[in-house]
Amino acid sequence: MEYKVRNIKISSNQREEFWRDVEQNKWESFSFDLLDKYIKKDKLFIDIGAWNGVLSLYSAKLGARVISFEPDIVAYNELKDNILLNKDIAENIKYSMKAISNKNGFAYISNITEGFGNSMSSLINRENSKKGNKVECITLPKFITDNNINPSDICLIKIDTEGGEALIIPQCREFLKKYKPVIYLSLHSFWFPDRENDIKITEEVIYETYDVSDIRNGGIVLQANFEQRMKQYTCDEFILTPKI
Repeated sequence: MEYKVRNIKISSNQREEFWRDVEQNKWESFSFDLLDKYIKKDKLFIDIGAWNGVLSLYSAKLGARVISFEPDIVAYNELKDNILLNKDIAENIKYSMKAISNKNGFAYISNITEGFGNSMSSLINRENSKKGNKVECITLPKFITDNNINPSDICLIKIDTEGGEALIIPQCREFLKKYKPVIYLSLHSFWFPDRENDIKITEEVIYETYDVSDIRNGGIVLQANFEQRMKQYTCDEFILTPKI
């Protein structure tokens, strides 16, 4: 079926109710606001935790080149099907089942529900989560180096990994300091393995390079308020822009 998302046509044969919500601006309208602002034609959007590809597809339709990472096998297959269905932009999206993490090698991805595919799979072994699938992991800097990506070509990186941000952000510290890509960051601090310490490290890495803004409500998030905020919210979305 074909859906009209902000005057952009996107096809999908799955999750009709979800796509109707997207079409009617009922699902994460703030995400599309962000893409409308930061996605640049012929520049690169890196979608870490792409799920079914909704934001990857929209960004490609805006003219960006896209790399989508989704290690959940069910979500990955849905992502792949959606990309191939949108033939006009399929060549502009590269997709991988690798997980961006803090190491190169292999790890287990699990889900807190009975199955995969619902956007809540994570490399973090959360309480009551069942041992899941073995997936290949790679760090973001290594992936960029191995694929000869020019960091200056990146217009936006989205990181939404259900707690895996605690692994990714500290490992990328030097890369972020050097290249300062704009980042759309969804933080799930309640799933951080060592919550108090991981929050402090994440805060330290972010604020040494970026100004942090609240995506949902607008406004700058001061570093003095960040730690307490992370301990209160279940999920929080930020846009990280380089300090001037």
